[in-house]
Amino acid sequence: MIFGGDDEKITAMLNEPEISAQNLMSDISPLMDEYGFTDLNLDIEQVGDASPSARLKYTRFVKKVGDILREKEDTTLSVCVYASSFVKETNLVDIINVEPLVDKFIVMAYDYHSIGSSVTGAVAPGEGGGATSEFDVLTSIKAGRNMVPSEKIVLGIPLYGYEWETIRNTPRSATIPGTGMTISNRRAEELLGSCATCSAVFDETDKENYIIYKNDQTGNYHQAFFPDSKSTGYKIKIARDYKLGGLALWALGYEGNSILEPLSAYLD
Repeated sequence: MIFGGDDEKITAMLNEPEISAQNLMSDISPLMDEYGFTDLNLDIEQVGDASPSARLKYTRFVKKVGDILREKEDTTLSVCVYASSFVKETNLVDIINVEPLVDKFIVMAYDYHSIGSSVTGAVAPGEGGGATSEFDVLTSIKAGRNMVPSEKIVLGIPLYGYEWETIRNTPRSATIPGTGMTISNRRAEELLGSCATCSAVFDETDKENYIIYKNDQTGNYHQAFFPDSKSTGYKIKIARDYKLGGLALWALGYEGNSILEPLSAYLD
């Protein structure tokens, strides 16, 4: 996996895409040979909007990486994409033009809400786009299937959510700036086990849980939104119904006792 999340560095890298691709492969190829890796995943995450020129340069970069990679036998190339890449033409990855160059798209179908969100909500809402959330996972996948073969789509699912402080105790309240934090599925389970007044509510639209509890010291409320095994089961159903190419998890180590249990049936 090659990760990039710094817009300035990404821009600099793409100034000469073919040369950057050659430099990358010069560094990576020996490691792939040494450890027997056969798949190269490009996870280059530009946060800001990408210009048409940047999208073209990214496509050239991916093409050159693929050309060099396929000099090796039995290798595959995958790229990570934001779920919004299927509906927005301002993302760095130009899906239509990149599709012939790669074997898989790893769809990062999460962070629909994030640490800096102005209102609380699900990290990966299953449905409800345009109503309870700006966008949702099911809409993303449906849009993606209209652009690339289903078997090229790998659905990324989160093992974490987010927690914020709020003044109000109702779901999707305005957040207090600067209070957002990640809550792993494991920590959510621990919170439910240690907090006598806490209980999780499963939202049938988002397909995620939320917990709302009061901080007696500050008088503010905490709202935590996070996935569980039912959330995983729902994403598995999407993968099966739409004949996707697989599932990916972010990130191992965040899981609690049961969130991964539905995967056993999926793998069977």
